[in-house]
Amino acid sequence: MDVIPPAVMIGGTLQLILAAVTIALVVKRNQWAPHAAVGIGFVSAAGFTAAHLLPTWGFFSDSFLDAPPWARVTAFSWVTAIVEIGADLVFGVVGLAVLRARGTA
Repeated sequence: MDVIPPAVMIGGTLQLILAAVTIALVVKRNQWAPHAAVGIGFVSAAGFTAAHLLPTWGFFSDSFLDAPPWARVTAFSWVTAIVEIGADLVFGVVGLAVLRARGTA
């Protein structure tokens, strides 16, 4: 964990907590679940992309593109990043579809 910048660690932890809360809302069939899914899904996808898939751009960056060798970015790192971004996008799109079906989007 000493490779990950503190801002990225905090952002990732916050994202994990908000995703867990959103999943709990979905499981409980809470009326706010689709809103939370749209918010956390699209924001997480954008944040993960900005933090890991863009070149180093600032304190909130942990770029896979120009990572030092000791960071050990592997093919597994890339696959899991892309799968997470895809899952976040699906979560957001499904939330949006539910809102549209309800007529509230």
